[in-house]
Amino acid sequence: MKVHPGTARLLRATVWAPLRTSLGRTLLSLIAIALPHFSWDAFSSDALPHGWGGAFAALPFAIWFYLAIEGVANAAEEA
Repeated sequence: MKVHPGTARLLRATVWAPLRTSLGRTLLSLIAIALPHFSWDAFSSDALPHGWGGAFAALPFAIWFYLAIEGVANAAEEA
């Protein structure tokens, strides 16, 4: 199968280049460490261990996290 040169260039720019970066290496390291301890049965057995009450209890933390991210973006924009 022959690949178009533009597609090969796009693949190199979007897939292989980030893997050579520090972030890519860090993510691969974390995956390599976590993969032997991963259990699909444990992951898919109970999505909400504390029920919907636990999900709603975590909602304020999600809102504060969103506000923190937006604050950083606003500060960077004004600088």
